[in-house]
Amino acid sequence: MTVYFYHMILIEESYRDWQKSQYPGHLLYGFTFLQKYGIEAFLHRIPFNPYKWRLRLSLYNLFSILFCRKKFDAIYAVTHHGLELLVYLRALKLYRKPIVIWHHTAIIIPENPVRRIFSSLFYKGIDKACFFSQSLLDKSIETRKIHRENAFLIHWGADLIFYDNIKKQHNRNESTKYISTGQENRDIATLIEAFNQTNQSCEIYLPAWNPIYKAQLQKNSVINENIRLFYVNARYIEMAKKVNEAFAVVIPCLSNPYTVGLTSLVEAMALGLPVQQTIQHILLMLKKSILESKFLMEI
Repeated sequence: MTVYFYHMILIEESYRDWQKSQYPGHLLYGFTFLQKYGIEAFLHRIPFNPYKWRLRLSLYNLFSILFCRKKFDAIYAVTHHGLELLVYLRALKLYRKPIVIWHHTAIIIPENPVRRIFSSLFYKGIDKACFFSQSLLDKSIETRKIHRENAFLIHWGADLIFYDNIKKQHNRNESTKYISTGQENRDIATLIEAFNQTNQSCEIYLPAWNPIYKAQLQKNSVINENIRLFYVNARYIEMAKKVNEAFAVVIPCLSNPYTVGLTSLVEAMALGLPVQQTIQHILLMLKKSILESKFLMEI
């Protein structure tokens, strides 16, 4: 069996790094296990920024897959973004190959009646859907747009070999008490406001490619000296090593209908950091400046 592996980013380099234990396997969405089960795969390539031109992405993907010269049996996709047109063709029975997709949010029923019609049609074009949590899966089934036999829960477990290698190099940096990393939907404004009320050090690493955070911080111009802010294009292993050196991890998540912050949470747990979840408890701890217990803070 051969699958067309769809991802919005190139993963060849990440796969090579994984082979050298320099990249966690779970971020490759099962790609590392395909060969073990006799499944061959070839990778989709996008020659432009896929996050910048949504329509261009959909059209490019549609024609690339429809006129692909390589033979394959199914499409295995990390996300449905950029595959919408192909999924609609599948729903209309104009495309014959099955489509398996990781669904990052719970399926919903839109309030707009027109969107509701298109949404119902869209999910007829997805043969199998993988979910990150039981909650997302159950909420999706309640919409009746997907049947339980076509929905799968795949736990977002950490690649322990990767993190165990990092833990062996453990070197706690006493100057870095708290650290915050993450790619998207982080509530940096609240994080800075909280740490402004303490004298505890906090390093915040933000992706240089995401302009949203700079817009957020324009509304929060007061940043005390105990907070250090970095915009980076770092390799994953470099950030994982920094997390391993810190006293605790802060994951300030905005409210979104998916498992935002899950990768950072899994990383912290794999590195041996305990977990604390309620925002009220965190803010109370910060205001009283009694941050001397080791815990993972998830906002």
